Formats: sequence, structure tokens, C-alpha cells
Amino acid sequence: MDSQEERDNYFSLTLLLFRVGNQKLREYFKTQWPNVYQRVRPGTVPPPWNDTPHDAAEMKKIQPSKLKFKFKDEKTKFNSGNTSDWDFSLLTSVLRYSSLQFVLPSSPESKALDDLKKIRNELIGHATDAAIPNALFHTAWTDACNALALFNASDADFKCVQDDVNKPWNVLYPMLQQCVKQEQEIKDSVDTIINRIEHLQQTVEQQHTSLQQTVEKQHETQLEAARNIERKIDLMLSQGQQGQKRSTADVQPVDLVLSQGLKEEQAHQLQVEEFGKYKNLEHQVPVTDLQEISNRIKYSVGAIIAINISNLPNYGATCFRIGTKYVITNKYVVDDISKLAIQLSSCYVDFNYKEQDHPGYRFGFAPNPVRFYSEALNYVILELRSNGEGFPPSVTDLGYNIVPPGHKLKSGDCLTFIGHPGERRKQIDVSCPIKLQQDIQKDLHKYDASTVSLILEACNHPDHATYDVSTFFKGASGSPGILIKEKLLVVLHTAGIFQCTNHVLEYGILMSSVVKDVMTKIPVENAPIQNVLDDIFGGSTSSIFDQCSAPMDIDQD
Repeated sequence: MDSQEERDNYFSLTLLLFRVGNQKLREYFKTQWPNVYQRVRPGTVPPPWNDTPHDAAEMKKIQPSKLKFKFKDEKTKFNSGNTSDWDFSLLTSVLRYSSLQFVLPSSPESKALDDLKKIRNELIGHATDAAIPNALFHTAWTDACNALALFNASDADFKCVQDDVNKPWNVLYPMLQQCVKQEQEIKDSVDTIINRIEHLQQTVEQQHTSLQQTVEKQHETQLEAARNIERKIDLMLSQGQQGQKRSTADVQPVDLVLSQGLKEEQAHQLQVEEFGKYKNLEHQVPVTDLQEISNRIKYSVGAIIAINISNLPNYGATCFRIGTKYVITNKYVVDDISKLAIQLSSCYVDFNYKEQDHPGYRFGFAPNPVRFYSEALNYVILELRSNGEGFPPSVTDLGYNIVPPGHKLKSGDCLTFIGHPGERRKQIDVSCPIKLQQDIQKDLHKYDASTVSLILEACNHPDHATYDVSTFFKGASGSPGILIKEKLLVVLHTAGIFQCTNHVLEYGILMSSVVKDVMTKIPVENAPIQNVLDDIFGGSTSSIFDQCSAPMDIDQD
């Protein structure tokens, strides 16, 4: 299927010619009618054109030679006299070829009509796929605007078309169908592409629902297996703490229970290990720190919601607040939304997604919301539009600074994530251990060659951090990963590596790499760069990254 941009090109020219064009050509015809009438019958008071059959009959009476019609229905439309029923082809034919000479043969207006007809026939009328490549579009758009300007179309008319093409599909479709209702050939093309997109949307929604149900079922099965092992470990520790108080006879059942438990869970060992059930029991998170996340940071994390062509909300992914008025998420999230023919203008961020007690904390996106992005690093920074309320706080403004260049992540560090895995209410994955290559090396024999290649690529990527999560799979992309004790914002949770249904390893983009990438993209005229960094990221970002060039290190020692 053609790209969304190429379809937008087609729709832009369609609105330009058949909404702006038809309106301006009708107005021009009615304005010129008294002039041509007086030229043929000087001294006679010209009657106004009232869109009646009498007007058409009067025109046929005074013109020196008959107007030739290409199609039979054109003659019927002309005889009605109602210019509102005249399509683009009939309007241009009457103006260009009538012997009354509404435009002179060698005039700029005559050439303009020829240019408009050429665009109509070559790019719109015969475009079976309803798409126009960018190179052709830019030339045609300029030519069409210049031509219509001779018939009193204004820059405001052209801008209105550009704005309308970016509106949600449920708004744009009726506009398109209205403006081409007299253009049967064009109407068929527009209806075809609308039906195609609606069918694609329905298919994607069905696949999404089916996949979500499958993932949730697998997740519950794996989570229950993890709980079983935890219960058995708790039992072992509980009985082990009694030490000498227990007799040998007392210990035997525990060993038996554990032995049986391990056998029962043997089939699930791979999945459980990959859930990141961290075995370092010394890693603990104080309740007060969890309360801070629950009470403060949770309001900085939101769900991107896209309104589809059926006017129904679709969950996109997780995002979180940075800077003065921005959110950050993964670039592929925006790309996936675009593939569904959904504009960002019909999306919003819900910072209380599925929270029944506090619904409706929502913000749309500003016009042209993409502030910075990188395909290579897979991030995008989007500007929010104020709805009259203050934006939720930035994560950095809550005291979680972006981890500075040169800071080393060590095996044993544990990240904490907050987001919307599985499209559920906001969740927290408290202890997600950093996994370095040496940590996972011993398990590489369990995976096929392609999976091993992906693991090594992620572990060795200078802009990635690799780790294990327990529940932050589908839907959690775009979640912030923080070091609670150090109060550092470390990663933008991005993706996972899996084999069959087994989750092997997850990775995120280092926020320090995002900052450094943005620094390379700030225009020189926007100096000082520190002001832009503080606007985009907030907190102490500018002072932390001022003249820093060292990448963040992942300790592989």
C-alpha cells in the first residue's frame, strides 16, 4: 500500500481542484457573464446568472457557435443552468472553449485552465491507486495554486486545504466525499481508498485484539509459574531460618517439596529465569521510595491514545513527561500510528489511563508536534498542547536527573519501570536487573543463532542498556527506567528479544544518548544550547551535559 504521505498528496490536490477550484471557477463564470453578454449585445442590460434553465437557454441563444459537450450528461447539466451541478470538466470547458470567450485564447487565464485540466486528468482522474509521489505533487501543487490565483483563490484557501488534510479521518472523509460528489470518476477513486483504509483498520484492530488476548494468556501462565517458584523459595527460606530448632525428620519434607517443585517447574525454568526474578536478595526498595513513585512520578507517565477512523480510541504506547511541555516515546510508536492512517492531531496523551477514580487527565498534541527524533535511536519528542490545565510534572523536575555521560551501569544495578504493559492501568516493575554480556553468556547455548546475534548486538550497542523485566512487555514501550536510590533517569524502555514465546532480554535507549543526539540537532541560531536543553529535558540537564562528550558506559568488566 502506498505511503500515507502520498495519499495525503492525492487528497490535497483533490480538495484544491474540486473544492477551491470549482468554487472559484463558478464565481469567475458568474462575474464574467455580464461582460461577455454586453460584448455580444452592446447597450443591453445584462441579466444576472441565477442558476436556472432560462440562463442556459439565453447563453446558447447569444453565443455565435454551439458549445460541444464531451459527454451526454454534461449537456444535461449545462441545460439545467445550475452551476452548482457543473463539475470541474464542464466548468473548464465552458470557460475555455465557449465562443463567448470567457477567457481569451492567449491569456494567462487560458493557460491556467489548461494546466488545471492537465493536473486533473494526469494526476487525479487516472490515479488508480489514489496516491501521488512527492516530486510530482510539489510541482503540481505549485502550478495549481498559481493557476487558481488568477481566478481569485487566496493563500488562505490553500492553507485551509493543507490544514484539512491533516484532520482526523472521520472529519476528512466527509469533506472529500462532498467535494467530489459531482466528479464520478474521482469519487470512485476516493471511495476505493477510503474503503481500503477502513478494511485495513478493521483487520489491524482484529489482529491487535487477538494478539493481546494471546499475550495476556501467556503472561498469566508464566506469572503463575513464577509465583509458584517464589512460594517454594519462601517456604525453603522460612524453614531454613529455624535452623537447629528443626529435627532431621522435619527437614526431609522441605527437601522433598523443593525437589518436587523444581521438577514441576522444569518446563518453565527458561521463562521464569527470563522474567528477571533477581536472585540478589540484598536488593531492596524502601516503601517510602515506592510511595514517591506511586504518588508523584506516576502522574508524569501517560498512555498515547489514537482515535481511529471509526472514532474509537486505540491504545498506542507508554510515554513520559520531559521538559516544559513535551513527552518522549519510541519513534516506531508514531510510525505505527501513521501506518493506520491516523494523524497525530487526532491523538492525545491520557495521564490517568483506565484510572476510574481520576479520569480525563488528557492533553492533545500541538500542531506539528514532532520536536526531535531519531530513527537510529528510536525516540521521538512530541510537544503537547495545553488544555487550560497545567501539564503533569516532568520526570526530571521531580529530582530524577538524566544519567550523566560517563556513568557506568553495573551488573547488579536494578532499574524500576512505570508504564502501561498490556494496555493495563499504570504498573510498576520494581527490580529489573541490568544484564551485561557476561551475565547472559552462560545461557546463550539455550537460544538459536539468530537470537544470540540479537542478544549480542543489544549488549554491545553503545546506546543501549540491557536488562530483565517481569511484566513490562507489549504496551510498555516508552516507559521510563530509573535508578531509585541514585534518583537517575536512565533509559527509554524500547523492546525485547524473545524466542518463540519466551522473553529472553529487554533493552532501552540510554537517555544520555538521546540528550547528546538532540544537542547535535539544535540549530546554531538557537544558541545558547543550554536554554534549549532545559526546555526540552528540564531539570539540571544543561549543566550536566555542558561540554560533555563522553558516552555513558556499560560496565563490562
